[in-house]
Amino acid sequence: MPNTNPPLTDEDSYEKINKLASENSLADYGLFYGATTTNFNISKELSKKIIGMKMYLNETFSTLKLTNISDWQKHFETFPKNLPIVCHAEKQTLAAILTIARLSNRHVHICHISTADEILLIKKAKLDGWNITCEICPHHLFLTNDDLPDGWKEVRPKLETSEDVKILWENLDFIDCFATDHAPHTKEEKLMGTPGFPGVEYMLPLFLTAVKENKLTMEQLVEKLYTNPKKIFNLPDQADTYIEIAMDEEWIIPDDGGHSKCKWTPYNGRKVVGKVRNVVIRGEEVYIDGNFIAKPGFGKNVKLFTEKIVKKNILERDDSFEKQRRASGDSISPTVQDLSPIRQLGRSHSPKDNPLFGKHVIKVEMFTKEIIHLIMEEADRCRVNVETKRRIHKTLAGYSMASMFYEVSTRTRCSFDFAMQRLGGVVGNMDSVSSSVQKGETLEDSIAMMESYADVIVLRHPEVGAAEKAAMVARKPVINAGDGTGQHPTQALLDLYTIRSELSTINKLTIAMVGDLKNGRTVHSLAKILCCYKDITLHYVSPTKDLAMPKEIVDYVNKNSIHSLAKILCCYKDITLHYVSPTKDLAMPKEIIDYVNKNSSGFVQKEFTNLIEGIQNVDVIYMTRVQKERFANPNDYEKVKGKFVITPQILDEAHEAKTDDYNVLGTKNKLPILMHPLPRVDEISREVDADERAAYFRQAQNGLYVRMALLKLVLGVD
Repeated sequence: MPNTNPPLTDEDSYEKINKLASENSLADYGLFYGATTTNFNISKELSKKIIGMKMYLNETFSTLKLTNISDWQKHFETFPKNLPIVCHAEKQTLAAILTIARLSNRHVHICHISTADEILLIKKAKLDGWNITCEICPHHLFLTNDDLPDGWKEVRPKLETSEDVKILWENLDFIDCFATDHAPHTKEEKLMGTPGFPGVEYMLPLFLTAVKENKLTMEQLVEKLYTNPKKIFNLPDQADTYIEIAMDEEWIIPDDGGHSKCKWTPYNGRKVVGKVRNVVIRGEEVYIDGNFIAKPGFGKNVKLFTEKIVKKNILERDDSFEKQRRASGDSISPTVQDLSPIRQLGRSHSPKDNPLFGKHVIKVEMFTKEIIHLIMEEADRCRVNVETKRRIHKTLAGYSMASMFYEVSTRTRCSFDFAMQRLGGVVGNMDSVSSSVQKGETLEDSIAMMESYADVIVLRHPEVGAAEKAAMVARKPVINAGDGTGQHPTQALLDLYTIRSELSTINKLTIAMVGDLKNGRTVHSLAKILCCYKDITLHYVSPTKDLAMPKEIVDYVNKNSIHSLAKILCCYKDITLHYVSPTKDLAMPKEIIDYVNKNSSGFVQKEFTNLIEGIQNVDVIYMTRVQKERFANPNDYEKVKGKFVITPQILDEAHEAKTDDYNVLGTKNKLPILMHPLPRVDEISREVDADERAAYFRQAQNGLYVRMALLKLVLGVD
């Protein structure tokens, strides 16, 4: 890092610091250029000798802090684009530098993130396609602000709470690298409050112990310590360079800090598993069983290597690092693979941390907020894996899924099939037209046969309660893919996932459910699952009272209710539901409204038969088609058909822009977003498709990620 004395900010300081490093280093190294308020134009010669540029945007052990945003922007505009810009940025400063990078249309690497807010901000930006990478230090994953006394605990960024640590671990897939931020200040310096921890010597044992504790996989560890840093910083290949580890050796981190000159460590007394036995660099043994064999000066500046031709820098590509990394299918070098012979094996979730393992998924009532969170986080990981083309085709290798669809389906059937196949599983299909159902075979017998071939069953059936009936006779997990006008739990999950992805939250929303609320199993399921949350307003908008939301959904009394969307929303808070139906005959049933009232926290429910009134100033419009097949009299269908049609003009009238709509991650999504479980008939005009508020095709795509997540969790494979 450039925050040395003197700092590395020009050609002269580079020569001094590189001379010291070349004379004393035991390992190969690279040097960073430090950004100041004046050194905007780096020479071409110096740019060839450095790894990248470091910008300090918050207080740390440095004289290089930059406070003026215009200086940040100028550096982003002038620094060579084939080199990474690395930023020490915390909290609000992080949000600001992400915006500068976005406006400058270039990659940024964020150092040592430390809080839940920071990783969630970066996660959101990555999922939106921003060109960002980030790293974390071991002390922000293994220590909290209560673990060390004053003075000793001083580090920048500061240690945070146990809740921050928990969320950082949960979002490990969005962290690209592990880095030590090694600062070997002596005991005397620490007693004066000097910020910084030594970390290089014990980082690997700490993470190997985490692998042993199933907090991460060996593949993730190799990725974050080798594969990703090599790509981000465009490091050359190092032939015959590797480490050898005694993987199962248990030992205690000593009080004296090991080899570090500072003679202390914040990890003293910890029991760890895995000890470095041998380090080989360029074919030469450097370290053997606790002793350095190499002499000072053995280490070389990696930017001065000339033997290898470096591949095109990842930062020069058009797409973001997130979309590029691992897309080529590059294998990890054999010497690194030797870190663990079992790193590629799937790790099963234990029943303790996976409440869905081996369970049927029949009704949304089974979902708690914790289970929903588990599914959403797994869906996020699946989304990243798909978008970055990670090699996940062996995840469910050896598993098979029975796809039993007694009704026609496009999105549900195809997304389940693709989900299983992308994860490496096998799909066997059965329908009611070409199977022995035509000969009178019962559902129970068909289930008994199909589960003898498969590990999990996905069932779509026209009869309400069919999935529950199947689960009663099945020994393998049954996933309800829709049972008549009953429930559709996986649709409710993908609806929640879409709302969260589009608006970054589910709490404190106003959601209008529009159309045939009486027969729409999707809105019934969503209303129910929202009951896990608080302070939600639901607008039920139906063309007639006959198509209103059913009473059993409102009451949440009838456990076999057919309305799942409203129910699942009860897991959330501060939500307003608008039920909008073209007639009172199509309104949300009273039992659904009563259910939401009973099982939700801070819910408001309103019923409408006027579309404009029902969608006024809502955050989400959940449109449904009026289902012709549910009408006994075709004339009744014709009376309500086409009564509610969403156009761009109606969307514009529905929401007044607010002055606080600015979002640091770019322009906030225009409201309301428009969702639809599809297929549509005439209730959404084709002109809406090009509108950014039209989320229904993204919603359908999210079904793939949610169903991939659900299959992994139900089968217990990580």
